[in-house]
Amino acid sequence: MQEVGNTTAMAEVVRGVRVDRRFYMAMAICAIVIAVLGFAPSSLDPTARRGPLTPLVAAHAAMSIAWLALFFVQTALAARRQIELCIAGLEP
Repeated sequence: MQEVGNTTAMAEVVRGVRVDRRFYMAMAICAIVIAVLGFAPSSLDPTARRGPLTPLVAAHAAMSIAWLALFFVQTALAARRQIELCIAGLEP
């Protein structure tokens, strides 16, 4: 077998779709599902909380949701090869 210089850049192709694109999209969806399942009981039923909902906890929740949404959007853009939208605003 021939040695390949950069194995990370060469993803295995399955039915014309790169495996790495599927992997990152699946991980983004898994992260969102785990967060929803983990926090749903205390979000839906306030009596299940161990403490009051403070502004700090609310801000933490909002930032976590925003980060997960951004992670999903970034992976979706990268999977569709819309890299210019994915990195918009990062160019000097």
